[in-house]
Amino acid sequence: MKPHSPVLNFPPQLLLLAQPVKVAFFDVDGVFTDGGLYFGEYPQGDARTAPQPGSHAAGETLKRFNSLDGHGLKLLQR
Repeated sequence: MKPHSPVLNFPPQLLLLAQPVKVAFFDVDGVFTDGGLYFGEYPQGDARTAPQPGSHAAGETLKRFNSLDGHGLKLLQR
């Protein structure tokens, strides 16, 4: 069995335009993620009192939603 590999079908004109590109830089805040959106609650008040990313406030519950699910439903609508 072959490992999963996506099929990429780029237009020939685009490939010709991209030939001079030697390196690509990415801003990784959200580019290389699993598509998850995490929602939680914190006490009302100043946003500066909210738990910081990576912290685990006592009793904090996070719910994960996959943004790709919604995208798939939109594609199905078409």
